[in-house]
Amino acid sequence: MPAKSLLITGASSGIGRALAFAYAGPGISLALMGRDPGRLEEAASAARARGAEVLTTPIDVRNQSAMAEWIADLDHRLCFDLAIANAGITTGLAAREFAEDP
Repeated sequence: MPAKSLLITGASSGIGRALAFAYAGPGISLALMGRDPGRLEEAASAARARGAEVLTTPIDVRNQSAMAEWIADLDHRLCFDLAIANAGITTGLAAREFAEDP
């Protein structure tokens, strides 16, 4: 079953923006998040032009409380089929480390 309701972080540029455009179409609901309100709205406009219903919110993924509130609120309304955590943060890895401490 294809996803009809999606959340995409980092949707204002790069891979996130391309994913939003690729998934956009009639009957698709997209919740897009990114740091840059102007670029985020440009991505949303492109997705809307393809027929998708789009909600946008400018948030920085480093703001954990805002992210949690945004995701919980929208998931209750849209019931996401797919969440793409395209944007993220890292604490940084030393040369011989392969994974971050959760």
